[in-house]
Amino acid sequence: MNKGTGLHNIDPEAPVALVKWRSNQDVVAEVIELCNGFKDLDSSMKVVIKPNLVSWTDKYKFPPFGVLTTSVVIEGVVRALKHYGVSDITITEGTAIQEEMGSATHIIYDRLNYHYLTKKYGVTLSDLNNEKYVKTKLGPFVLQISKRILDAEYLVNVPVLKTHSITKISLGFKNLKGCLSQNSKKKCHNIDHSIDEYLVYLGAKLYPQLVVVDGLYALERGPMYIGHAHRPNLLLASRDMFSVDCIGASLMGFQPSEVAHLRDFAKLYGRSLDTEGIEMKGLRPSEYTLHLEYKTPWSEDGLVPEIFVKQGIEGVQMRDPGQSLCTGCSKVFPAVLMMLLAAYTGEPYDNIEILSGKGIKPSGKARTTFFMGDCNYAANRNSEQVKGGVRLKGCPPYIGEVIKVFNEHGIGFKEESNARLFEHKVKVYSRLDYPYEDYYFRLEERQ
Repeated sequence: MNKGTGLHNIDPEAPVALVKWRSNQDVVAEVIELCNGFKDLDSSMKVVIKPNLVSWTDKYKFPPFGVLTTSVVIEGVVRALKHYGVSDITITEGTAIQEEMGSATHIIYDRLNYHYLTKKYGVTLSDLNNEKYVKTKLGPFVLQISKRILDAEYLVNVPVLKTHSITKISLGFKNLKGCLSQNSKKKCHNIDHSIDEYLVYLGAKLYPQLVVVDGLYALERGPMYIGHAHRPNLLLASRDMFSVDCIGASLMGFQPSEVAHLRDFAKLYGRSLDTEGIEMKGLRPSEYTLHLEYKTPWSEDGLVPEIFVKQGIEGVQMRDPGQSLCTGCSKVFPAVLMMLLAAYTGEPYDNIEILSGKGIKPSGKARTTFFMGDCNYAANRNSEQVKGGVRLKGCPPYIGEVIKVFNEHGIGFKEESNARLFEHKVKVYSRLDYPYEDYYFRLEERQ
């Protein structure tokens, strides 16, 4: 049996199972059994489950659909492990920390009532943000990885079926980025190396024994709540992370060769990108293919989001920050975009530009340049191309700070507009009849 994470868990011959979800956690056991998912599991092993609980907010009603791993799938994994005889099970995550918005691992555990798992199954809940990290060499890089994950005897990776504005897909490989320290997560966003480069070596180091992809919802233009969640009701599983990510990519409408970290991993470790060579169990992926966009469209000149052009908004530019936008600012940047949309009165903005991300430079043409985040401010504050520089403090900036500074400079934004954005998403999903019960353990027990 393979013990611990790493390349020894690679198995090109391992099948990938695809099944339809039914309102019964035993479907998780079914998809695991189909792919012989517990082949390398001994019931005495210490098992760690890594879901995708990327962020949260207590300020507004949070629409979790397609953003977070569903709780019904997590409980299904726990039930399958307990039925197999495993007694030592830990669920762990390192949620993006943003105090002003009420985002932290312990908050998500509390709001979704993960403590139910502790009471019913004896599961341990772990917050990676409060635990030890180990400086680890990953190919040409050095990052801080969770000691708990490095010490795991058996790792179950439970990502969501979603797109990502930078890496195109966010599945098994991308979900492992949550095992890094906050500083190392930020370090992965720079202009010299793509996130995909880091994911290749991180995936090799933390290659798990089992991946269960939660496809109850599939997020378009992810990875955050700004995207739109579809509901394909699928579960995907395999003992081989590369294979399951290739099938997951194809389910969302991408060729694996279009995904840089899959392409580079295949080249480095001699894997094939041809999904026809992967043994499938259960359903045929070709019959359930979605065609999802992975990022917000930008204007042809690259100066503003396409929606700004459609809405006739003038006097502002905000270049696509691309891969240099870290996890923290990836939550704030869409909100800033929506603020500018909401605050527009029909009169052009006063020749302003918003800079976010480490690689975005000032145009030299703006009357006022807003630096969003500490890294952009440090990189550009002394630039001769800045006529009037204004700092949005924080790493990432607080929404309240952005609103305050915008209002001081004549951009009349009210926080109610941000609340309406969340309310709109909630109403959309309500009309689609998406049940919150998929996320909240024992809804009646919520406080």
